[in-house]
Amino acid sequence: QLRLNTEGGQPIISKDLYLSAKFHFVGATQHNDSTIFETEIKGRGNSTWDMPKKPYRLKLKKKAELLGLPEVRSFALLANYADKSLLRTAVALCLAKQLDLEYTPSSHFVELYLNNEYQGVYQLTDKTYALEKHLEDNEVIGTANDPDPDDGFLLELDSRLDEELWFRSDYGIPYTVQIDSSPAQRNVIMAYINDIEKSIFDATSANRLASVASMVDLGTLIDFYIVNELTKNRDAFWSSTFVHRLRHGKLKYGPIWDFDLSSGNDGETIAGEPLGWWLGNMAHDHALRELIQEPEFATHLKQRWDYLLSRFPETRHFIASSAEVIEEPQKRNFETWDILDKNIWPYAVVTGSYAGEINHLSKWLDTRTAWISQQLREPRPWID
Repeated sequence: QLRLNTEGGQPIISKDLYLSAKFHFVGATQHNDSTIFETEIKGRGNSTWDMPKKPYRLKLKKKAELLGLPEVRSFALLANYADKSLLRTAVALCLAKQLDLEYTPSSHFVELYLNNEYQGVYQLTDKTYALEKHLEDNEVIGTANDPDPDDGFLLELDSRLDEELWFRSDYGIPYTVQIDSSPAQRNVIMAYINDIEKSIFDATSANRLASVASMVDLGTLIDFYIVNELTKNRDAFWSSTFVHRLRHGKLKYGPIWDFDLSSGNDGETIAGEPLGWWLGNMAHDHALRELIQEPEFATHLKQRWDYLLSRFPETRHFIASSAEVIEEPQKRNFETWDILDKNIWPYAVVTGSYAGEINHLSKWLDTRTAWISQQLREPRPWID
């Protein structure tokens, strides 16, 4: 249990205004029940903030390792209201960790009590905050007015363009800057991204792949693609798609984030169907769509798929064991949020039970992995 009380019992009604609060855990092996953490809390999320069960962001007074998660000050509390399995983001994190994608967030399930009122099962996670803190502390050397072109950065491909600093690349891809920056630093980053995209779209060059590989860690692109394609993540390359660079390094894809609309949890688009390619249809998935034409890149992608497939029994075990761990908490969650027999957005399925939701998730992933494996045996697998 995570028991949090705002100062004066104030309700959390804003994504912009932090409230002072204190919290402690009950029944955690990592923390004494009497250990009090001081924090600020506000709402978070986009569409999820408008749902009945609200997600939150914590900003601790001092950084801490909450439940064994990385030692940072900021954490997210995901409500997973639209995902009746409660597990889809956790499954995506599991897949990314199997592929060793750097800075993959960690998470831990908790039952949240807010001002002594039960809120349900939440997923506590460090999101991208560990990477953001590392970049701001160690990777940005240049000043705001005289930026160093080799400085690190974190960007989000985000069609909403709702951050203070953002840009569209020369090829129309929307990026927002995710760490403290300045217009001058933004312009340096934009020039760097434009150079990369120019190489990506240079289909006539015999050295296209080598040119892109000199600036981009293609292994992270492939692994990032596999996780999003396997799960048919509806938000991929539309929002919540992060790329980053450490100082003097290459552009890397990740960390992964935001998978509540994945793995069959979508009744509005073809993303909900286990058959068919997905990311090739995304307007902003330019890098994969172009580079998949390069035989060496395609071969590497197939090899990484085979590796992840060899570990898929672990993924199945993760789903089954996670569902078992939260079997009792989920009952309390769905007593509070009585939606198992209701057709709520994004209108995927109505199974009427938590076991039915887990069965739907598991069967969808089994069908999806079988279809992808079959396609990758074809001479031109990416042609539907």
